[in-house]
Amino acid sequence: MVLSMLNIQPADTALAGEERDRLINEVIDQINAEFTPAVLSRPNAADRLKVEERVVTQVANAYRRRNLRPGPQAEESLAAEISRRLLGLGFLDLLLPPARIDISEITLYSHGLLQIMRKGEVRFETVPMRPEAGEVWRVLDRLLGPQNKRLDEANPSVNAKLPSTEHNPGGGRIKALHPVIAPPGRMPSINIRLYE
Repeated sequence: MVLSMLNIQPADTALAGEERDRLINEVIDQINAEFTPAVLSRPNAADRLKVEERVVTQVANAYRRRNLRPGPQAEESLAAEISRRLLGLGFLDLLLPPARIDISEITLYSHGLLQIMRKGEVRFETVPMRPEAGEVWRVLDRLLGPQNKRLDEANPSVNAKLPSTEHNPGGGRIKALHPVIAPPGRMPSINIRLYE
């Protein structure tokens, strides 16, 4: 009642669907305009901190332009998501070590369904995440670019390596299919198998 009188929406109803995607893309476009691709693709610690601070500021500004006040927790959560998209591997950062150490395989289908297989299991389980096509393409560019590989209509199937990291020393393998050969063709289909 009080929130409606002040024209403030609670955090859980502040943004949804296409409007949320528009806000995210607006902030990403602003950050891309402020920082060079070299900084965003290979940030050092100082660059990472600057980008993350600007993302927080831009998210707050984007909410204010929409006359929304979802609260600091909702703004911080969205800013963290956008920072993962810009500086890391987006939705994969939530599934790869160190965030998760119990997963052996990750599959994203071209209609948006995301599933994982836990270590020692033989069945996939659905993850309540629905990455948008733009984020999936950005993640693929970040994974395939350093290996001089690309996914497009002329090269619709790609095999690549998931680089080893401190938290995932075994790395993994990536299989990606372009939407033209992965029905229903809304976004690329990706399968990642992690090695120990």
